Amino acid sequence: MKSVARWSIENRVPVNILMVLLIVGGIFAFGNTRREVFPLLSQKMVTVTAPYFGVSPAELEQLLTIPIENAVAEVNDVKEIRSTTTEGLAVVIIEFEEYIDNVTVAAQDVESAINRITTIPADAEEIVVRELDLNFPVIDVAVTGPASERERREAAKALKRRLEQIDGVSSVAATGLRQREIWVEIDPTRLYGLNISLDLVLTRLRQRLVNVPAGSLQTERGEVLVRTSGTTTEAERVESIVVRTDDNGQYTRVGDLARVTDTFEEAVTLARANGQASINLRVIKQANGDTIEIVDKVRDLVAELTEGAPPGIDFVLLNDGSVEIRNRLRTMSQSGIWGLALVLLVLNVFLNPRVRRDDRLRPPAGRGRRAHHALPVGRIVERAVDVRVHSGARHSRR
Repeated sequence: MKSVARWSIENRVPVNILMVLLIVGGIFAFGNTRREVFPLLSQKMVTVTAPYFGVSPAELEQLLTIPIENAVAEVNDVKEIRSTTTEGLAVVIIEFEEYIDNVTVAAQDVESAINRITTIPADAEEIVVRELDLNFPVIDVAVTGPASERERREAAKALKRRLEQIDGVSSVAATGLRQREIWVEIDPTRLYGLNISLDLVLTRLRQRLVNVPAGSLQTERGEVLVRTSGTTTEAERVESIVVRTDDNGQYTRVGDLARVTDTFEEAVTLARANGQASINLRVIKQANGDTIEIVDKVRDLVAELTEGAPPGIDFVLLNDGSVEIRNRLRTMSQSGIWGLALVLLVLNVFLNPRVRRDDRLRPPAGRGRRAHHALPVGRIVERAVDVRVHSGARHSRR
């Protein structure tokens, strides 16, 4: 340690250059470091979801859970297998060793092992294998206001598409966004009066409201695929579907038997903001995304859309995840400034006054024949060492 200290004192120019490089490198790294509240943890896990509705937990464990566990146990690098079986649903979590590099390949191995199981019931639902992803929500945007639900829905869908295009955004989850549906409410009295069965109405609806391929046509420009589209988004077209034609050529349509309304599905989730019904959009970032940058882009996008929003549509920002990060960065910066101030204060209080005076008055150029450029703190420390050395020499002469 003495040799390092002595070399640093005798070679002030390279030491100062090294210090400047460290400071510049630290500033550059600070500006390009991903800012998060918690560190990024790598999850070496794969989940297997096996639904089989209407089956008891005990029976489902024998039919799906145990065969899946036995199959994935043969996959390489499996560390632990955990499972949960409830009525109609079996969930198996496979944890792999930390040294594996690619969880995607491990998930493919698990899926291949499950596909080799021959005892899975034929009427069971499809088994889903996926990597265990951690969600990182950064901010919520609520679409609210006195406008109708249809207008709020259109504004929310447009905003959702724009949010998904932001760099670093993984997905956007919507709460309170009901899908559009066309309801056909059949009147039993009319069915009975016209002697039409409910099955006939359902059959006619299925035949007309379906997309089916209709073959292909050979043209001079090549082969053209033909597809008949029976789906519709208008209630009037559903009402015009013919259910039956009598001997006199009279048509009985769906509108004669039922009330057709263009509405929304029954609400599964409800959202409110500022006391009003709303559609909440939760922005979820990618694992390597920067929270502050994404939030700033979301705020800019919302400000842009607010200017051109139709009357009755308001955008409200909620659950800003960058606030805590900004507060911690501010605290860190303040702590660094106070720490530097305390170091300078201690050096100025406890060093010899003559050393402080000489170092304030001395120009950057060095004494003697060797010219050098040293920072003030470096000169103070150098003179402090010189003073201690000379003081020790005087004591030795005594």
